[in-house]
Amino acid sequence: MVKGSFFNHFNDKHAFANAIATELRLNVEARVAEANREIHDPLERLTGGMVVAVEFALSQRKRAMVMLRGMTWATSRDHPLNADLRDDIDACVAAGYFNVQAARSGLLFWLGSCQMLRWMSWPKTCHARMLRNICAMRS
Repeated sequence: MVKGSFFNHFNDKHAFANAIATELRLNVEARVAEANREIHDPLERLTGGMVVAVEFALSQRKRAMVMLRGMTWATSRDHPLNADLRDDIDACVAAGYFNVQAARSGLLFWLGSCQMLRWMSWPKTCHARMLRNICAMRS
């Protein structure tokens, strides 16, 4: 891609990174939907989704890192990418699996838990580099 044509499609490099991260997240969401196709219990769906997310991270390490770095803007309960997750958390509250406060905090907890499971599943040699990347995202 010629450098000048890049900005015909994206405002800046952050918009480009967000587009890539969104495509990766949509891919993971499609995998989760397929894995949960026949599962109706919302708690099993949440668990199954977490397993799929970790499997993705183990099999697609570079893509998982790109997705994690580019998805900080997509942690809102109302973000469209979180619709299925939000629905499953709300169903868990309705079924009595979770207390009502989980309707607000459950989505962030689930996303954070997936990130930690991904991080813990990678070789220890990656941990220092990933911690530096996380610190860089905060600045």
